[in-house]
Amino acid sequence: MRTCTFAGLVLCAAAFTVPAAGGKADNLNGTWTPVSIEIDGKKLPDKEVVGPRLVIQGNNFTLHVEKRTVKGTFKADPARTPKTIDAHYEEGGKKMTVLSIYTFQGDTLTVCSAEPGKARPKDFKTAKGDGRELTVYRRQKP
Repeated sequence: MRTCTFAGLVLCAAAFTVPAAGGKADNLNGTWTPVSIEIDGKKLPDKEVVGPRLVIQGNNFTLHVEKRTVKGTFKADPARTPKTIDAHYEEGGKKMTVLSIYTFQGDTLTVCSAEPGKARPKDFKTAKGDGRELTVYRRQKP
């Protein structure tokens, strides 16, 4: 799995439980698995989407991808349109920040992420060479 996919998955993890408009929280706690991933305008084959697992609890996330596990925190701003997330984690001894936007409905979480160090996306699209990742997650049933 490519690094930007891993970073994008980390960023997706950051949407956790955040207040939505009207004072209610987006309840994103639980275990999530990706159902589709698009990077730089290309959709990944289904076989590459299967396997990653994202566990969200409060403002913390744990991402399991192949033999790697990453833990991090996030800060979300649900008052912005679209909603935003800043995810923070460490990889290879380096502190990383990934900026993204998200939408949440029922058991579906959609996140569009930039590569670490790049500007936050403004829409839920990817294009060749833009370094963005669009991931759609589904929450696993307990």
